[in-house]
Amino acid sequence: MGNAVRRGGRGTAGKVVLIVLAAVFLLGTIGLVVFGILNSVMLLPYKRQAIYDYYADDANYYEISGVVEKAEYGDLYLNGERCLRLSLDEVVSDKPFIKESGVVEFDLPLGMFDALGEDGFFAALSKGAEVGFRMAWDVWGNDLEIAVFSEASVNGVSYPEAGDGKAIVLDWIENELS
Repeated sequence: MGNAVRRGGRGTAGKVVLIVLAAVFLLGTIGLVVFGILNSVMLLPYKRQAIYDYYADDANYYEISGVVEKAEYGDLYLNGERCLRLSLDEVVSDKPFIKESGVVEFDLPLGMFDALGEDGFFAALSKGAEVGFRMAWDVWGNDLEIAVFSEASVNGVSYPEAGDGKAIVLDWIENELS
């Protein structure tokens, strides 16, 4: 009888260890799922910092220019930006993956959108206008694709001044992007 008690004791301890391991595994799995959901729904601080660092680095910007076929702008999005969608032809870029024609869609922080409007950028942006941008683009997870420019020109006129556009973009990423 004494052996039966000892075996039962070992079996109970083994069951407790298995239950604890299963609970730890279950909690870890739940934690990973919750983190994955939060990471895809919210802009967590580490991701915001990575986005900020990317757009702060001049090495990630490149030149693109072309002739406007069609321009659409003004859609307001949740991240505090407006969309600028351009159909361009005769595209030239210092990046090899850029096509000769196509659609370029920029995310313009409200401050930049308003400044461009006041400076006459949108009035100058018409079919046949020659445009140029110093831009950066990247995809940040499932739902966050950001294409911005720090400088733009239409028919040789620059909007905004060099450096101002980048400061506006970085402020938007730091304070408004969600």
